Amino acid sequence: MRSSLVGSRGRPLTFVIFFALGVFFFDGSVHAADPVKTLSSVATGKAVPAATESPAPTAPVPVAVGPKSTADEIAGLDQDLKAAESLKRRIEAEPGMTPAVATPEEILERDHALGHFIDTLVRHKALVARLPLVQKLRDDRQSEAEHWRSFVTPPPYSILLVDQLREAKENAEVEIEVRRTRRSLIEAESVEAEKAYKAAEIRLRQAEEKLAGARSALEQDRQSWVRDLARLAARTAAEDVAEAQVNLAVWEAEAGLQAATLTLLGKKLALASSASQFPQSDLDLVVAAVDRRIAAAEGSLKDLIARAAAMRQQADKAAGALARAEAAPSPAGETSDRRAARLSLQREEADLWRQRADMLDLSVDLHRRIRELLSWERSGWRYRWLIMNTPTAENLRIADSESRRHLALLEAWIRYNEREVALSLGRVSELEVRQKGALAPGEAALVAGFLEVEQQRTQALRDVQQSAAEMLRTLQVWRQEMVERAARRSVSDRLSGWAAAAGRGAARLWSLELFSADDTLEVDGRKVVATRSVTLGKSLGVILLLLFGSLLISRMLRLVRRIAIDRLGLGAAWTAMVLRWLQAVLILMLCVFALNTANIPLTVFAFLGGALAIGVGFGTQVLLKNMISGIMLLIERPLRLGDRIEVGSVVGTVTHISVRSSTVRTSEGIEILVPNSTFIENNVTNWTYSNGKVRRSISVEVDHRESSDRVSSLLTEVASRHPDVAADPAPRILLDDFCSGKKRYQLQYWIDYGEGADGSLIASQLRFAIERAFLEAEISVLSD
Repeated sequence: MRSSLVGSRGRPLTFVIFFALGVFFFDGSVHAADPVKTLSSVATGKAVPAATESPAPTAPVPVAVGPKSTADEIAGLDQDLKAAESLKRRIEAEPGMTPAVATPEEILERDHALGHFIDTLVRHKALVARLPLVQKLRDDRQSEAEHWRSFVTPPPYSILLVDQLREAKENAEVEIEVRRTRRSLIEAESVEAEKAYKAAEIRLRQAEEKLAGARSALEQDRQSWVRDLARLAARTAAEDVAEAQVNLAVWEAEAGLQAATLTLLGKKLALASSASQFPQSDLDLVVAAVDRRIAAAEGSLKDLIARAAAMRQQADKAAGALARAEAAPSPAGETSDRRAARLSLQREEADLWRQRADMLDLSVDLHRRIRELLSWERSGWRYRWLIMNTPTAENLRIADSESRRHLALLEAWIRYNEREVALSLGRVSELEVRQKGALAPGEAALVAGFLEVEQQRTQALRDVQQSAAEMLRTLQVWRQEMVERAARRSVSDRLSGWAAAAGRGAARLWSLELFSADDTLEVDGRKVVATRSVTLGKSLGVILLLLFGSLLISRMLRLVRRIAIDRLGLGAAWTAMVLRWLQAVLILMLCVFALNTANIPLTVFAFLGGALAIGVGFGTQVLLKNMISGIMLLIERPLRLGDRIEVGSVVGTVTHISVRSSTVRTSEGIEILVPNSTFIENNVTNWTYSNGKVRRSISVEVDHRESSDRVSSLLTEVASRHPDVAADPAPRILLDDFCSGKKRYQLQYWIDYGEGADGSLIASQLRFAIERAFLEAEISVLSD
């Protein structure tokens, strides 16, 4: 914003200032005051005579822009500055320069306004001298940016040049942002200056009116002083407006210079980036420079470690002296208050030594971090050289992974360091406040020592913070460079990169650790406990090995079963039972082999702990009992497949003998699982133990008048005709008993369970046949 009181660019600023300040209403006429006499009137409180004043022009006269114009402006400002400084010296040297009618507040206002006027003139003069120089630089830079096409040297260009241009471009961008903020401040200052000038004009007009209406000499002197004070305020405000306008003109020239610089740097950076290289010679140069910095850091670190050790000894001595002083009795004549004060001071002294030692320890740690940052920088340069010269997908992946890791560490480190700096600054502020207070004798030196230690801590933290921030910025630039390079890869490179990433993902998943287990190894006659990792890949490998091994065992056992039955003539049932046990043993061996092959220790099953072991012990008690019973059944063979047995309330045929239990099929077709221990602990009836023939019987009651020979013949004939009744031993008829009015006969016959005979069905069929035979023979069957 430009004030109407200030001339446009090219008008002499001195003329503008005098025009703005010289026109005042006094005694109804327009006049401008001489600078020296105007200021003198303010100092003395006496009005300037009309004869010493000269009329001011009513409008500014344009002056051509050129070196002479700038020289005239500087000369006028210099004249005003000399007059103001001379007046200030006179006021300071001659107390009579201040009128008696002036109040202390007004004297303070005059001194402040005069000092501010001098400072503004100094800044104004410097800005006027700077403006043409900046404008010349801006015009030259704009011309260079417009006509620049290439570097003097042909491409390719070093990556170090690219880094230099990128850094300069980023700095230029930051400076432009800063200058934009500065423009807002300048504009705000200009607005405030114009407001102040308008208020000063109003104040001056009112002072002129009061001076014109003054009657007595004292009142005239008083109003004349007030009028001249208002005139000084108006002139100072006008100088602020003029200085703000020139400052804005300088800003505009500098902004144009920075914009042209940014354009030029952008052109150079684009050309250098499009044809950049990173030869081995540049890498060696950079690495050598980093190595020198690392060597210097190592030397500083060794020195700090030695100093920290010595300081720690001093701190220990101070702590020991404090302990002895606290334990020793008070000297003769020392009061308890003096003893408490003496010990308090000694405690603070010991604490100061401790803090000094802690400070050096912190410096050691921070120097280690700086050395680590330098190591990261060294590795970063090598990774950068690698991806620029061999930009394979794997190299880009490694560099990307490393940059991500280091960026995360640096960001966390910077956040932590910021909190440490803030905490240290808080301690510094606390100690400064304490230092300003009333201190006891000897306490001032201690507080100064604490303050010095804390300031050193703050500075050390800031140094590391700056190094970390610079490294973070460098890594971010390098990572952006990698991203751009990766984006320029061909489709085939991207496909191969995706395939490699998928392979790496599968490998990471395959190596995912599920848990770990301790394994005891014997090395050179000594037992060594090693921790084994149980990964997802090992677990899947064990599962696959068990699946294929089980399939192979099943096929092998089927082949063995065929050979045993067809060629060796072994029984099918016995062969099936033996092979089943053999399969269990082979599966167990396969599990052990699979775990050993996958390098998974058997102790992995011990991770469940003692509580689970006790639970498993109780739970497997019955299981082990049945397994041992099954082994005994296999060895002793008290029952075999197909045997007809009766154990407890279970009656049926043995169809299956397994490790834990056996299956018995009843006549109703129901299969009952009987634990193997039942056959060992209880009485078992095996109807087919030695052979399959079993004697069964049927009772028949007839009238006592029927012939026994006839009844016996019919029963024998019926039994002999049945195909499942054995002929040897032959059926026989027994007269079982004589009852009242009837006789009871018993038909005893043999059947062979080994051939699949059904006792219940045969007995039923025989009863049907006996009934038919007795009906034909007209013999009645009696019942109870």
